[in-house]
Amino acid sequence: MLFLRQLVSAWLSGILVGIGGTALFSTDQPFIGSFLFTFGLFFILMYRLHLYTGKVGYLLGSKRAFMLEVLVTWVGNWLGTFAVARLIRLTRLTGVVARAQELVGVKMADSACSLLVLAFFCGMLMYLAVHTYRVAPNAAMQVLAIFLPVLVFAGIGFEHCIANMYFFSLAGAWTAKKWAYLLLITLGN
Repeated sequence: MLFLRQLVSAWLSGILVGIGGTALFSTDQPFIGSFLFTFGLFFILMYRLHLYTGKVGYLLGSKRAFMLEVLVTWVGNWLGTFAVARLIRLTRLTGVVARAQELVGVKMADSACSLLVLAFFCGMLMYLAVHTYRVAPNAAMQVLAIFLPVLVFAGIGFEHCIANMYFFSLAGAWTAKKWAYLLLITLGN
């Protein structure tokens, strides 16, 4: 029952990341898009939902049960992002789909080394966001802990595996190369 609750929590996180990704693609202004993308992490942390990139930084030295929780979280995040992507593809938001396809084209043309490095830096920023949110002495610091790292990683173009789950799903068919890149980015995060 515990893993089912974690799976549902992770699924909800995936939905929130998908909505944030839709907001990111809904504007031509990169800073505004990056700011809107923070929507997902804000509510994930506020409601203490399960997000792979919020957990993986605590993996070293953890117990086996936590490792399984991280895996369940990754699967749930994928299910949530996939669901949002499939639903958005049924709407009039064709511009969002086109922007996802363009971005995924850039990612698929990138090298594995580049993706791994970009994913590593995103993982660092996500750990800083989550950990700082947890230890922040007040609400203002918590909000800054959420928004600043996400604005930086989204603005620069660092690789976030859960966001990519959404982008790849929104762009269309999954391929072996997309799965391989997603696993590589997951490792980097």
